[in-house]
Amino acid sequence: MASNNNGRTASESFKAQALVYRHMYGILDSMCLKWIVDFRIPNIIHNHGKPITLLELVSVLKIPSAKVDSTDLFMHYMAHNGFFDIVTIHGDDDSNQEEEEKEAFALTAASELLIKGTENPSISPVVEMFLDDPTLSSSIHHLNKWFYDENRPLYEITLGKPLWEFLDKNPANLSLFNDAMASDSQMIKLALKDHNMVFEGLETIVDVGGGNGTTALIISEKFPALKCIVFDLPMVVESLKGCNNLSFVGGDMFESIPKADAILLKMIKLALKDHNMVFEGLETIVDVGGGNGTTALIISEKFPALKCIVFDLPMVVESLKGFNNLSFVGGDMFDSIPKADAILLKMIKLALKDHNMVFEGLETIVDVGGGNGTTALIISEKFPALKCIVFDLPMVVESLKGFNNLSFVGGDMFDSIPKADAILLKLVLHNWSDDNCIKILKNCKDAVKVSSKSKKGKIIILETVINEEQDEPEITRLKYLMTLNMQIIHGRERTKEEWKNIFYEAGLYNYKIFPFTGYLSLIEVYP
Repeated sequence: MASNNNGRTASESFKAQALVYRHMYGILDSMCLKWIVDFRIPNIIHNHGKPITLLELVSVLKIPSAKVDSTDLFMHYMAHNGFFDIVTIHGDDDSNQEEEEKEAFALTAASELLIKGTENPSISPVVEMFLDDPTLSSSIHHLNKWFYDENRPLYEITLGKPLWEFLDKNPANLSLFNDAMASDSQMIKLALKDHNMVFEGLETIVDVGGGNGTTALIISEKFPALKCIVFDLPMVVESLKGCNNLSFVGGDMFESIPKADAILLKMIKLALKDHNMVFEGLETIVDVGGGNGTTALIISEKFPALKCIVFDLPMVVESLKGFNNLSFVGGDMFDSIPKADAILLKMIKLALKDHNMVFEGLETIVDVGGGNGTTALIISEKFPALKCIVFDLPMVVESLKGFNNLSFVGGDMFDSIPKADAILLKLVLHNWSDDNCIKILKNCKDAVKVSSKSKKGKIIILETVINEEQDEPEITRLKYLMTLNMQIIHGRERTKEEWKNIFYEAGLYNYKIFPFTGYLSLIEVYP
């Protein structure tokens, strides 16, 4: 059968979607790294002298009780990425009872490099320069300008002057930059351990662009008979004083360099991996039913050359204002949609292709929290004999008109849900706490019609299920990032065990979990 999916299989598209989402949420990787450095968590564990439990950590950080679970999630995600090890320790035995086993976080090689104030190498200042200084880090968002400029470096375009001139006139930024370069240079000490032969027979060496002399100092201390000269711009070295076999000289390497037996050129490049190829050929993208633009904002900031349009009902977007490459357009998807790719729409269609059996035998289905009916429309078109009801808040559906086998009903899912053979919950429960999810599921249970023993109703749930043992590493990483994102907006993604607990609390003991798209699972729950 011919495919209208660019010749790709559904599986290929799901993997591609996961790749796009992984990089869309990738900004959280940097922010989580910034979080552990800003909170000095590696130092806290180091000073603790042993692996630290969650309760011990939040006690030191003075984290509010409402954020303990979020802290646990962030720490587990960073452990998944190699910054911490999760170990089992035994609690203090102050009685004759058996010691209690507890989970604790231990340092790894990566987090040890983020410890500040010890004799060991620390690259925390590099993280702070790149992620804490918005003047420099925000420049990355202007790569499109850089591509259209023939000669100027990126920082000169965004700062309005060459980087070195900017640093000279901004002491705070210069201090951050020097600290970062100095901390990175500490790694040289480790490298020199196995490369003494490089300096054998030398009497003098010039470190061109050597900054505040961190690298040269390491070399000078290791080779006291070697005369080390740090050569950099006058403004960089004018306040620096040499000692023993280390000296500082100001000048311009484009004019001349002090004579020596050897010249050291050490270049530090801070580069951003380019994943723009995922969106090659796209000039515009429309987020259909995009609400207040949370997803579109993430995409627009990561891809500043891509025109992002949030398309939703006029009442949803009328008070929202766009900026840069993000705009809001009001309209009705049943009339027309702005020309562009509607990725979510296509993914649901592809997924349904292999899950027709989910809807077999159903006469009615209610899409709870179905918004403007994007998902219900797909289902109604694919199953024309199935009566599809979109159930959402009155203000969301009051101006929407159904047709054929699709209708809209206003109400509150916390009060009651229209009765049907099946209740659909697509990306609804991850917005709510466990207690609220249990209330919603109990109402779903009451709404499901059970006509006979042979015809059982069901609740169909489309959500993320975190399963590290079965998922590919990149899918697991994406799910963790989505979980972090949901935590920030007071929701959460859940593990298989956490879903089980919620179902059982709601009195739902019979359910099955199936893979759906790359990151979504389909859960069938039978009351």
